[in-house]
Amino acid sequence: MYNNNFNFGTLLKKPLLEYIEENIKLNYIIAEINIKEEDINKDIRIINSFEEYNRKEGCFGLIEKKDYYLYENEKEIKDNCKIRINNNNINFNYFYKFKKKGIYTIEYIFTNNLTKTDFMFFGCSSLTNINLSNFNTQNVTNMSFMFSWCSSLTNINLSNFNTERVTYMREMFLGCSSLTKIDLSNFNTQSITDMSYMFYGCSSLTNIILSNFSTQNVNDMDGMFYECKSLKKENIITKDEIILNEFKI
Repeated sequence: MYNNNFNFGTLLKKPLLEYIEENIKLNYIIAEINIKEEDINKDIRIINSFEEYNRKEGCFGLIEKKDYYLYENEKEIKDNCKIRINNNNINFNYFYKFKKKGIYTIEYIFTNNLTKTDFMFFGCSSLTNINLSNFNTQNVTNMSFMFSWCSSLTNINLSNFNTERVTYMREMFLGCSSLTKIDLSNFNTQSITDMSYMFYGCSSLTNIILSNFSTQNVNDMDGMFYECKSLKKENIITKDEIILNEFKI
């Protein structure tokens, strides 16, 4: 249960650590966002909503509203998520107007376990760091497009992600063009059927750890590493030969 009296500003603060020890099921994400001069007083996306996207010819990854299955989790996220910015509670919204430039801490606190996280941070192009090490994903089945077009993201912590039930990871990191390293060594991919375009456009990626990846049930891996211009085959750590065969420069 979320308690307003605790300071959620950073994982390093003792009150939060003590609170976690007492409430082990606490479910939250901490992120940082870099607001530049030109971003002040504009609607900056801080979590995904789906009302804006329409497919355009030649613009890969944008969706039409008629594709309802792509945004059916909007209500689930809204109903189960509280958002704080620099320790201040805000009314739930998908956008926020920042009054000054600088680095802001955003906390997403979830009251229940989500079953779908697809598109959760799609298009959040100002997010620079996301720590999901305390985010409970044990019931999640779909992570497609989860971080697509997070183009400023330089650091992502997925060390405790539970992907046991996940079947879809399509375009999960598409367009994350500032990421240089992704460690998915803890991912259980036994149930995944779709990894297509998973890292498409991760143009700065130089190292990727997929040491426990299994593609035994995957039926679509098209374009998995497409446009990963900085990545070399020897820097893909995996035991799965099919993944290496899919890597094309």
